[in-house]
This record gives sequence, structure tokens and C-alpha cells, in this order.
Amino acid sequence: MKVPLPVRSKSFKKSRGASCSLPLLLLIGAVQFLVIGKPFPSLLMDSSRRRAFFNLAEEEFIPEPQVSCDFNDTRSDYCEMAGAIRIRGSTSEVFVMTPRRGTTAGDVVGANATWIAANATSWKMQPYTRKGEARIMNGITAVTVRLADADEAPACEVMHDVPAVVYSNGGYCGNYYHDFNDNIIPLFITTRHLGGEVQLLVKQKQAWWFGKYGEIVGGLTRHEALDLDGDARVHCYRRAFVGLRSHKDLSIDPRRAPNNVSMVDFKRFLMWRYALPREHAIRTDDEVVGGRRPRLLIITRRSRRRFMNLEDIVAAAEELGFEVTASDLMSPPKK
Repeated sequence: MKVPLPVRSKSFKKSRGASCSLPLLLLIGAVQFLVIGKPFPSLLMDSSRRRAFFNLAEEEFIPEPQVSCDFNDTRSDYCEMAGAIRIRGSTSEVFVMTPRRGTTAGDVVGANATWIAANATSWKMQPYTRKGEARIMNGITAVTVRLADADEAPACEVMHDVPAVVYSNGGYCGNYYHDFNDNIIPLFITTRHLGGEVQLLVKQKQAWWFGKYGEIVGGLTRHEALDLDGDARVHCYRRAFVGLRSHKDLSIDPRRAPNNVSMVDFKRFLMWRYALPREHAIRTDDEVVGGRRPRLLIITRRSRRRFMNLEDIVAAAEELGFEVTASDLMSPPKK
């Protein structure tokens, strides 16, 4: 069987299992040379094959998995896992490797995962942040998380030294409000603390969406976002997140966010990515130059989520010094 070469960064550190394998192999090779006059075959390999051989030995070391899930949140289901993680996008499966057969959810999953039976060896998740909306969630591809030993899981084909985030780019994708509320802000909450060293594994990936928001995505990850539906390879990680953290509409709860990030941090992140020079909100008295006032456009709607007191809003804005224009361009034409 052809052993895959791993994808690694320069900062990658080998596990204890790998570091112990080299002296052992050298000892075996020396003994074999003394007994039969032939060195251990791996010592005759070229450098690329030798690296692949030692990486295989490293992958065979399977640590005890660490899994923490939260299914009690009203907006999204979310799991963090560490150990030996194998992800096969073509079947929408995440394999959490265990050193022994028969490991169950009760052995490894955190206390918040009351939705999972203690004797379960697998569970399904829909990695999208509209958990309570059945109409939308019916169109979200489910991901199956499986606890598996080495004989039950597929072999690694591509190895990575950064964490993975598995989530769906479906749902309301394409609507500005939902793009930020359901995708971008949850991505920021989930990945910002990783400093760009994370890979997005995307179900129902919309290529145009990643082009449209490339500046934002590029600030959250330095690695290519993978289309899980179109990738049949088995990707292997030491840490993975399934689902996105989501707190409330267009907002972040710093008490629940990694590193206590807030909407202020999100605003600064957007200003950095789009090279916006202004740090603070404008002062209208400073903006009046040559008799011109700052302009404010209010986009109104005739149907849902419409302003009930538009006249009061316009009057208050004008009192603050804005030149106000109200438009209903977003509303459908009258019949």
C-alpha cells in the first residue's frame, strides 16, 4: 500500500510515539545486520520513502481522545475533539480514533452532551447555526461523528498539523444579514483565537461566497478552505471542531467566547481586513465642511422587519446633523 506523504508546517513537533520509533528501528536494523548480514530495509530507503515510513509509525500511535460537546445551546450543536481525528468528506464522517475497540460516548464526551446516549459509538450533527429552524435545517447535510479504532476507520491520506473546523455553508447563504449572522460572526468566534492556523472543511461550499468574503476568510485562516463534498480523500488532524459557536443575533457574548473576544474585537478585525482608517465613530460637528453634512441612507422595507417609526428615526438623525435619505429599494415592487 502506498503510504501518503503528510502535509506539515515547519513548526510541527513529532509525538512521543514517533520519537521513540527511530531508536527502536535502528536497534532492530543493527541486530538484523549482525544476524543475517542485511540491514533493516527502511535504512536503504530514499529520503522521501523514509519520511513516509516514519510518519506511518507516528500515525499508528493513537492517544486517548478528548471530546467535549454542547447540544444544549439553542442556536447550534458544537463539538471539540483532540487526539487522532480522521475526516472523510465524501461520506460526511468524522472518525475520532480510540486506542481500543468498544469505546463509547460515555467514556469520552463532556457533560453537556446530554443529547448523546452514553453507550453510543456515533452521533449525527448538522453544523449550521439555525438549529431551531426546521425548514432550513432540513437542507443542511448531517455529519456523523464516529468513535473508531484503527481497524474500523479509513487510513490517512493527507495529514495536517493545524486544527480543522467542519461546518456548512448552506442555509441562508447569500443574504447579507445571514452571511454575517450565521456564518461570519460564528466563524470569528470559533476560529479567531487560533491566529489563522486552522483549516475550514466546508460542507455545501459555495465558491462564490468565499470569493465575495475572501478578505474576511483570509483573516481567519492561512490555509485553503476545503470543499468536503468534492474531496474523497481522508484528512487527518490532531484537533477538530464540528459546528460553529453562535451566541445571539449579530452579537458576541465575551463570557462564552474563546479569549473573551467581543463585537468590539470583531469591528477591529473588519477594519483591519478592509483597511478602514477610522477607529472611532464620526462626530457630526467635525464633519461639516463647507456647509456639507454627513449623509445617512436608511433602507426601509414594506414587509417583515420594517421600521414602525421611520419619521422619528429620520427626525432624530437630522437633529444630530445628518443629511438623511430614506429608500425602499430593497422592497418588492407594488402590484
